[in-house]
Amino acid sequence: MNYELLSRLAMQDSERLKSENLILVKKIVLLEQENKNLKEFNSIIEKEKNAYKERIGQIKNELNGLVIEKNLLLDEIIILENRVKKLEEKISIQNQEKEEKFSQREKIRVNEDGELIRNKEEIRAKNIPKSVEFYS
Repeated sequence: MNYELLSRLAMQDSERLKSENLILVKKIVLLEQENKNLKEFNSIIEKEKNAYKERIGQIKNELNGLVIEKNLLLDEIIILENRVKKLEEKISIQNQEKEEKFSQREKIRVNEDGELIRNKEEIRAKNIPKSVEFYS
């Protein structure tokens, strides 16, 4: 066997193994950096997820509050509509009473002689001035 050939082959293998080792070390460093970046990215995503969950809770609370307010407003609208109907009925009843009173009311006048005058024709007839002629 040729020792020189063997040593040359061993040296070549050694160089090849060193370069492969160096490449593997670089890959490990890159993978560790990528792993670190992924962990940071995961933590950022987790924070955003928690923030979104909190915001969803706030929105649900606001929505529940709005639903409650809407129901209260609808109840108040119903109460006000009923009140308006009652007031309209009251006004119509008052108008009817006024019309009844007006229809029952008659104009009655007493003339100079003490006679009662009930209708407009009689009032007009009594108010017609008597013509008086003066002779000079």
